[in-house]
Amino acid sequence: MTFCNPPSTAWSFLSQALFDPVLPIRLYEERERFEKRDRAMSGLARRLHRGGKEAKAKVAVSNSYKLELGANGFVRINYWALTPIDETERWSDIRKGLVSPGQSVFITINGQRHHVEPTSFLRDKANLTYANDHVIVQVDCDGLSKDAKKRLIASTRERMIEGETKDLLLEEIASHLRQDRPLLSFEEERKRRFLEA
Repeated sequence: MTFCNPPSTAWSFLSQALFDPVLPIRLYEERERFEKRDRAMSGLARRLHRGGKEAKAKVAVSNSYKLELGANGFVRINYWALTPIDETERWSDIRKGLVSPGQSVFITINGQRHHVEPTSFLRDKANLTYANDHVIVQVDCDGLSKDAKKRLIASTRERMIEGETKDLLLEEIASHLRQDRPLLSFEEERKRRFLEA
């Protein structure tokens, strides 16, 4: 797992590590040198499902579909393509409020992040040259068979194990994203905006 810049707060870290928790978590600030407050954390997926409410970005396109992997079971791919609410604001600053730089594809089991593929995966494998930095993908692996999970996730639960199962999963994800019509339309829109700038 690659971390370009770690999240700067506990809330930001947990929002990404517990991408889609079953129950929300409440964080309390009790240190004397900081203002006392408490904040509910329901995970990044919930924030994105709400359409980017309370954020500086809005969801332009989102989709969710089940990807059958034969004897390995299935995964559910959820993606959100985001655009800034204020086009004059730097996208990198807005994106930082959602995910760490360079992180785009979150592999989860039971809502917990187990692996992250970098933004370059979307650019190089899914052919999202212009939209790669605007797309966040969750691959929910709850539907994988027990055996497939053992072959895929390391016992430390921090990363995926290199091997045939990982290669198959990543290729299937990239293949489906390359063929997703709403995502391709979003890519064309980002390309048009880039060329006009």
